[in-house]
Order: sequence, then structure tokens, then C-alpha cells
Amino acid sequence: MAKRGALKIGESRNNVTRMGDDYYRVAIRDGKKPDGTPKRVYRYVHGTETDAAALRDQMMADRLGGKAIGTDKQPLSEYLETWLRDKAKGNRPGMKMAKVTPRTWERYASLLRGSVIPALGQVPIGDLKPEHLSDLYHRWGTEPRSVFEPKDKTPKRSHKGKDASKSKRSETPYSPTTIHHRHVALKMALDDAVKRYRLIPTNPAVDAIAPSPMPPMPERGEDADIHVLDESQLATLYDAADATNLGLLVYLAGNTGARLGELLALRVDDFDADRAIVRVERSLYETSRKSPGAAWYGFKAPKSRRSRRPIRIGPETARRLSEALAAQRRADVTRMDRLIFSSPTGEPLRPSTVSQQFGKIADGCGFNGLRFHDLRHTHASLSLKRGDPAHVVSTRLGHANVGTTLRLYSHMLPGQDEDLANGFEAMVEAKRAAK
Repeated sequence: MAKRGALKIGESRNNVTRMGDDYYRVAIRDGKKPDGTPKRVYRYVHGTETDAAALRDQMMADRLGGKAIGTDKQPLSEYLETWLRDKAKGNRPGMKMAKVTPRTWERYASLLRGSVIPALGQVPIGDLKPEHLSDLYHRWGTEPRSVFEPKDKTPKRSHKGKDASKSKRSETPYSPTTIHHRHVALKMALDDAVKRYRLIPTNPAVDAIAPSPMPPMPERGEDADIHVLDESQLATLYDAADATNLGLLVYLAGNTGARLGELLALRVDDFDADRAIVRVERSLYETSRKSPGAAWYGFKAPKSRRSRRPIRIGPETARRLSEALAAQRRADVTRMDRLIFSSPTGEPLRPSTVSQQFGKIADGCGFNGLRFHDLRHTHASLSLKRGDPAHVVSTRLGHANVGTTLRLYSHMLPGQDEDLANGFEAMVEAKRAAK
């Protein structure tokens, strides 16, 4: 008998299906479901067809010996690594799964590998209960984060050269938003365990008690992680930034409210000098290099559909942009993708480097702790303070809806509700007095 060749992707033989390169699924029939249809259990193998066949034989032997063969005994860590691998590659034969950007994948991997897997990775996925998750979330929110973070990490350094790992931050619990992000990533992975991999009947994360993604709205006078400059302070910051190579970037950020990644991705063609508009079409992000020579950056679509937008700029902003682009042309430097903001060699600017440089500029002005993203908050708050309509400000910021804008910034405008109440009453009483 002629020897059969290796399975092609999508092909099955003897209960083994090749799902991708060095990736196989083993399916074993194990009795019937309550409705009488066949019950099958699945395991996934990263390796060769021989490895998959060996697992199949072991599963069949376990079944004959009366042992549990269900995939619900697979450790959570093993399943999550399989999920991350498939999420990086996207759709494969017999399984529809949306592929995500490298930056999003890195975020999922960081959330799961850095927190969930160390805490619950040894638990069989079928034994995972809502109580496991609720208890873990509670501990994250009440115990110092240093309890959960690896002890052998290389100390991180702030832009001032201090050991950031010894800061007060390490002795505080994780924020509700951080815990919520971890919960969402795990819930997404377990949803696929139910619907795509068919490993477990229900998702335990659905009934887990997770904190709200947003902390309570701060009281008047508190800014809760949002730092906003007034007009005079913003002018001081502009002057300080103009003495560095970030002058135009800081000026454009403060005057448009655009995100740092959106600004660093701007191309020459995204600036319409005649109409005084810059068009946000994409965003720059940093990646972790996985192999020598790999690019440290990538471009992706903005955060939401409304984030792809034109932003009107004032005459001084348009003049400064035009002069900067004219200087670039005279310099005759080949710039990657015709970027407006780039290094002297023409490569994109690193967002992390820009953030560190900005921190030094802000500290020099006495605005300790001010982040580059706070220029976005400043633009929004000062615009609303001026009386600009909320829906116009929301459009400039590229928020998904005006509700997001109001939720983030309305509490930072004390006195407006009082002005409205007094003004409305005065309007009505004036009409009554005229009768």
C-alpha cells in the first residue's frame, strides 16, 4: 500500500485535522449529549502530525480505561496560549476568528501572561468558576500590586533616572480600569472556548464580579488623572517647547486635541494648506521586536470610525506647518512614508521617546506629572470652557459619541450649571414682569 502523504491544511484523517502550520486538532467521540447527538471532545496540538496521532491514541486509551478525556481538564494556561496563537493568525479552516493588529495582540498577551496565567494558569479550564475570578479581582483591587508582580523584573527607570519600581505606585492596588481590562481579555478568550473551540459549556467570566471600567466621577476641584492647563499655562508650555525639537508637535497637539499616535502618523498629504485642515487617517504604534531587523513600529486605523476625521486648524498653526514642510523640502531628506514628524534620518519618532522628552519640558515649566496626552484633555476642556458646542468638540477629538466627551470633561467646568439655572430663571421672570 502506498504511503499516504502529510495532511494539508483543512484535511482530516483518523480523527486528526490539520488546522495550520504545525498545528492540529484531535477530535474523539465520547458518548452522546442529552439530545442524543454525538458528543465530541477536542484537543489542540502545537507540533507534528505524529504528535497529534500520539495524543489521539492516548485519549482513546483514556476513554477505554474510564478516565476523563474531556478538554475541560486542559490547564487554563495551555488554552490561553493556544488562543493567543490563533488570535495572532486569524481565520483558519473550520474556525472563524478575527485577526487583530500586532499592538492589540501584544496588549492581550501582556494582560493574560502577566497577570491571569501566573494566578490561575494551573486551574483546569473546566474547573474554572466565577468565584475564582471574583476572588482574584477582589485581591487585585485591595492588595498592593507588588504582591502579584514578578520579583525578578529589571527595575524600570523614569525619565528622571529614578527607580520607578520603588515608587508608591507599587504599594497601591490595581485600579478598577486596569482590572476591568484584564477581565475583558479573559472573558473574550473564554467566549471562544465556548463558541469556537467547544471546550466548556459556559463562560465563567460572565458571572464573575468585575469592577466598573470607570471610577466614580470625581468631585468638583478634583481632576482624577486628567491634568488640564489654563490658557496662561498652555502659552508657557508652548514657549518652552519652542526651544526644543518638539515645538511644532506640542503646538499642534494643544491646538487640535489629536492623540500622539495620530500626530506622529501624519503625512505631508494629510495637510491641506488651502483649507487649513489636517486629516487623521491612521495612528502610529510601537511594537516589541520579536526578531532581529523587525520594525519597531506600525500603523493602524484610528480607535473608532469617528476617529478618522478632518481637523480644522487656525491660521498660525497652518503657517507654522507650511514653514516646517518648506524647511523639510530644502533639507532634502528622504522621510519614511513622507511623514510630517520624523527623526533627522527620516524615520518615525518613537511615541515613548516623545513622551519622555515632553515630560522633561513640562517639569521644567513646573507642571510636574503632565503627560503628552494631557494636551488633548486641555484642548477639550478649554474649548468647552469657551462655550464651544460639545458635539463640535467631540468631533474634533474623534470620540465615538458626544456622551464620551461630556462624561470625561463636563465635571471640569464648574459654574456652568449655575449659570444655566440663573439664566433660565432670569429669562422667564423677565417675561412675567413685562406682562
